Amino acid sequence: MNALIRISIIIASLNLFIGSLHAQETTAEYISGIPSPQLENSEALTDGVQDIFLEKDRLYTVNVWAGLQVSDVTDVRDPKILGTYLTSHLTHNVFVENNRAYLSMEMDGVDVLDVSDPTSIRRLLNIDTQGDAYWVVASYPYVFVAEASAGVGIYNISNPDSVVEVSRIEIEKWVWNLSINANNLYIASKAQGLIIADISSPGAPEKISAFPLVEDIKSVHVEGGVAYVSNGPAGLWLIDVADPANPHLIENVSIKGYVYNAFRSGGSVFVANEAGKRIDIYDIKDSGGVTYEGQYQSQNKVFDVIKKDVYLFTAVDSGTVVLRYNRPPVIEPLDDLI
Repeated sequence: MNALIRISIIIASLNLFIGSLHAQETTAEYISGIPSPQLENSEALTDGVQDIFLEKDRLYTVNVWAGLQVSDVTDVRDPKILGTYLTSHLTHNVFVENNRAYLSMEMDGVDVLDVSDPTSIRRLLNIDTQGDAYWVVASYPYVFVAEASAGVGIYNISNPDSVVEVSRIEIEKWVWNLSINANNLYIASKAQGLIIADISSPGAPEKISAFPLVEDIKSVHVEGGVAYVSNGPAGLWLIDVADPANPHLIENVSIKGYVYNAFRSGGSVFVANEAGKRIDIYDIKDSGGVTYEGQYQSQNKVFDVIKKDVYLFTAVDSGTVVLRYNRPPVIEPLDDLI
């Protein structure tokens, strides 16, 4: 066999190998799990985990029936439960900032907790909200609460003995999710879709714009001037919010199921698909466009997902699951060697 034929065979084999690599799907493999917290009567819960928050090596998990659980995930293969904070009302989300945890508890308002020692969580104060507290975010000393039909309440907690409502953003009908990014607040409204408000002066917030087309908006995650809107049965919507006064649609990704949450990290977006019981993974192109990468199929409903390093922290109905994110290698095509 002469050299020219040998080189041709090598090139053909490499091309086949490269094609197979591109054909591989991105996957996520199970690493470990964290069970739901127990109630005061030691009853173990088998459902209700719907929200997580990751700060450094601590994972904060919310169970709607029980409250807050804090775990050490330094060793992702062997996470340790550090402490719990049980609640008596439906609990929806937690936001953590500078050793303070803000917990939305629907009819019981918002509890602000000292979590500097998660083995002994201490309540600092309670915000008695005007409406039911469905979601909370904060930028101390201001706390922003999605209060269903009462709009967004903004509170100053600098004096724990005298919490002050400094202003309110009136929103038509129903508000149930918030995201804070710099001086802007992104509001998920059942009736008005995505609303963007300037909160640089919390005492005088100003609505900047609205994007009403996302009628089934469940949550919003903002990264790099793009709002990743989880639009329930209508899929994942990417909205350019680099100019908050003029939001416009980049792409609408149709996804079978119910998109509950989405998290952008690097070149990928991770979608918590509640009804589909899975994580859908998409590649975000620099030039625009979204392509499917792969998925992780769960046996339970998936409500939230956060990526750190190569790991995915996932809120599934029955508990918290840690996954390893595996992205197949990509070899660039070789130039002709002949």
